[in-house]
Parts: sequence; C-alpha cells; structure tokens
Amino acid sequence: MCRKRSVEVDRSVSIRYDIFMSTITVDIPDPVYRDFQDYAKRLDRPAAELVREAMELYREQKIAPKHRRLSDMPTVSVGEILKPLGPDDDLLGEMLEGRFE
Repeated sequence: MCRKRSVEVDRSVSIRYDIFMSTITVDIPDPVYRDFQDYAKRLDRPAAELVREAMELYREQKIAPKHRRLSDMPTVSVGEILKPLGPDDDLLGEMLEGRFE
C-alpha cells in the first residue's frame, strides 16, 4: 500500500514536500531496535524516521550509488613500482594529439 505523506525537509526553515511512501513490516532484532528507539528519543525524532534515513543511506551507498569524482574516492595501494616511468612513457601527448589544432 502506497500512501502520500508530507515530509519536513529542514526543521529550521519548515520546508515541506509531498512524497509517496509504502508501509512495510520488517523483523529487527530487539537490541538493534532498542538502540534506534534510544537514539531517536535523544534526538527527539521518531525511530521510524531514523530507519528511513538508514535505508536511504544504504540505498545510496550499495544499491544505487551516485557517480563520484575521482578525487572523492579513497586511494589504494596496488603494490610496488615494477619499472619507473621514463621521459618517453608519458601518453598525454598522444592522447591530446590533434585535439587543439
């Protein structure tokens, strides 16, 4: 069942927009749900709101990640240098050849 709901975007400005939501039932271990309830109480927010945010974060990171800039990606080591680059090893000139003529 899908229902329309007004959602507050920013509490300080009180901007609201309408979205459609589905009601679901999920089995959650009691300790996990208690953690959500306790944290929600400290923030003065409903636990359901935190669960929705957690699901959205999971979706953004695992299911439908947005394209990121290369500079935002973590660096990784691929091992030691096998052969140092020499002056003739740069391909930039070949890649740009004819592009600015």
